[in-house]
Amino acid sequence: MTADEASLQGTTSINFPQYAELLNPWEVSVDELVTANADGTFQMDINSYQKYNNSYAKITGATVSNISVGSRVDWALNQNGSRIYMYDISLRFRNDRGLGYLPGWNYRRLTGLEDGSDGEFEPPVAGAIVNVSGFLNLQGDDPDGTVAADQISWSMSPFEDGVLWTTDDNTGDPLRCVDGELCNGETLNWPSDVEIVGLPPSFSNVTLSDSTVTSSDAVTVTVDIVADGSATISAASLIYSAGSVSDTLTMSNTSGSTYSATLPTFDNFTPVSFYVEATDSEGLTGRDPISGNYSFFVQDEAINSIAIIQATADGKAGASPLAGAGQVPVNISGIIVSDNSDGVIVLQEAAAAWSGVFLEKTSATEALVRGDSITVTSLEVAEASVASNSLTLTQIVNLEFTVNSSGNDTEQVIPV
Repeated sequence: MTADEASLQGTTSINFPQYAELLNPWEVSVDELVTANADGTFQMDINSYQKYNNSYAKITGATVSNISVGSRVDWALNQNGSRIYMYDISLRFRNDRGLGYLPGWNYRRLTGLEDGSDGEFEPPVAGAIVNVSGFLNLQGDDPDGTVAADQISWSMSPFEDGVLWTTDDNTGDPLRCVDGELCNGETLNWPSDVEIVGLPPSFSNVTLSDSTVTSSDAVTVTVDIVADGSATISAASLIYSAGSVSDTLTMSNTSGSTYSATLPTFDNFTPVSFYVEATDSEGLTGRDPISGNYSFFVQDEAINSIAIIQATADGKAGASPLAGAGQVPVNISGIIVSDNSDGVIVLQEAAAAWSGVFLEKTSATEALVRGDSITVTSLEVAEASVASNSLTLTQIVNLEFTVNSSGNDTEQVIPV
């Protein structure tokens, strides 16, 4: 049997304004979702699981932080002492998909496209106050290793950014449309899950009064700070850490948008790190750098021990105090105890803690063999990521060295 025609029966309208409220996100705060522990770690508030898992939620008035930009962008929202990471399920918020990936999807966030690309996604700057909507999920995302051991934490996935890729009705070509603008002859009404409420002060031209710092130098840090829009700078601070000492200095407005503060002197071989914060008349606070710190190393003479490179201030595992200090002169002698045939090249100076270090693989270091005695005269310290956790591996790179002798006994410098 065939039908000549068909018609819909019953209620066929899909306009149900009385149910529109069901499409609105839950209003939720970060600390309702995530518990901040006293040790600086975070974990999901178990009471929020049944209520919010896989739901569409909205966080208002949160502060952006923890930004890492690349093919997969890491950024977080902070509120009331708690933090939640954004997760890039939506292709509008990631930069690692090509033209061949699901071409029917709203995916075109790529640079260099002839059809008019969006460019790479960049999150709001650190310190920006934002309202973000997205789906709450348990992705297990922990970019900086701050989720408590044996725990999990929420992630939030925004989906739309106010841009719709569709087809031009006249030419059939790809067409980029933006919320509030004309799209195929009609004004587009398309959602954006990320709303920037305000921008914090911006920073530029951070300079130190001394390029090489000794124990007699009181370094002055100078920076240009500008508030957004009509706001003005109400306070600026320099927060520093030197070994086991940390303190905050008030920065003075020396001229125009320039602020400065002078650090005290520090002992020889002291690593110093610092960052700058500024708050504007709207109450928005910015930080420079966005993550991490600026740093320098106090040095009166060449470094003569691997232990100075390796030992941390608190004696625990962590990055070298010289990481980020740039090229430094040294006078370090040791014996190669592991060479390229072992997979890693290791220089050891004594049978003691903190007395060994990995060497960067270059044609020169790969030529070294176990038992070679070398003297390093210049190097730079780098931290390599370890895929399995949040720790890093200290190695020396860009090293200049000479070979003193070969065939030395490695047992004398290997800890037992």
